[in-house]
Amino acid sequence: MNREPEKLQLKRRKKKLRPVIAAALAVCTLLIGIAAFFWIYLGTNVKPPEVEVQNPDNPEEIISLPKETYTFLLVGRDNPNNSRNTDVLMLCSFDTLGGDVNVLQIPRDIYVVDPLAPYGGKINNIFNLAATDYREKNPDATSQAEFDYAMGYLCDKISDIFAVDVDFYLSFNTVMYRELLEIVCPITIDVPFDMDYDDPTQDLHIHLKAGVQQLNPEQAEGFSRFRQNNGMTSGLPEGDFSRVDLQKMVLAAIAEKFFSNFSLPSAHALAGTVWNNLDTDLEMNECIWFLQQALTLYTEGTMTLDSIRMYDLPCKVPTPWECTQLLGLDYTVSYGFMETSFGYTLEILNKAFNTKDTPITAEMLGYEEAVDLGGYCDHSDTEGQSLQQILDNPPDLWISNY
Repeated sequence: MNREPEKLQLKRRKKKLRPVIAAALAVCTLLIGIAAFFWIYLGTNVKPPEVEVQNPDNPEEIISLPKETYTFLLVGRDNPNNSRNTDVLMLCSFDTLGGDVNVLQIPRDIYVVDPLAPYGGKINNIFNLAATDYREKNPDATSQAEFDYAMGYLCDKISDIFAVDVDFYLSFNTVMYRELLEIVCPITIDVPFDMDYDDPTQDLHIHLKAGVQQLNPEQAEGFSRFRQNNGMTSGLPEGDFSRVDLQKMVLAAIAEKFFSNFSLPSAHALAGTVWNNLDTDLEMNECIWFLQQALTLYTEGTMTLDSIRMYDLPCKVPTPWECTQLLGLDYTVSYGFMETSFGYTLEILNKAFNTKDTPITAEMLGYEEAVDLGGYCDHSDTEGQSLQQILDNPPDLWISNY
């Protein structure tokens, strides 16, 4: 998809208002909310998004049409005051007719080669590199133009790596994430071990005891971001691979809470909060259409916790040290998915994320054959796990001393 950096999005900023103006706006907001409620839930004819696809009658021609299955890149960014790393990357597909939702979690530490990182760099730094490059070439550009360009660059990079079209992106930072959690928390989580970590630069403080408990928004955020204890004396032995399992547990708990307490007002509140806390290249009417489809599928019983599946990026790395560190370029082959997939990556992509009529091939992913590197960290489950399975059987997580 061609993403023009000049196509700016509406910037949403909170401002202090005089009491009279604030009251007037509050009334307007209520009326808009009521109108949006009827627009979303009472059957307004909202059209599905159109995206660039090959013409079925002429494969060499690109036209704009609605799709049955759309693909999104979900991007979680660090606190904007500290860095521009994209530490959460999830490739998501949504079958708007069948109700299936598939999510591929992409570990942030995967090394990739890119014109902006010709000697290799972590995938979570591509957005930052693109933003920096754009700013150097366009010093007078707005911050929004810089953001749009960098996000488009990241989407195109993910498309190139996985040979999957990214139709739209949805991006949030840690501040936005906390506000989203305010809507759904408390959530029930079985914390697998004691967690004690502090990072004042990000205002991140994680202090949890092991056991089943209700987590408030701050605790839920800390749980999903944990990787090691203070002093780096102990932590998750598989590093970021284990952290994506923590994120699975939070997503499953959020979905269970929402589904079990579903109501039109709660859906409306969540939709409004999501819209106000996301940076996305979707238009509002497109978001409403997706919400309509999801609500219809849910009420029909088609979309359930069993129809939402989470996938790991398949790979194997040989030692615990490489699982936790993976610092040198010598590990780019052993850590990158392309040469360690054993065919699993192809199977997952074609089954859950390929929206084209032709299959994704090994050549399209840039490798010729799989390399067996051992079996310490084995993330090669091609079936994935449904959110219901994650709730019933949480990942077997443990902590080790370094």
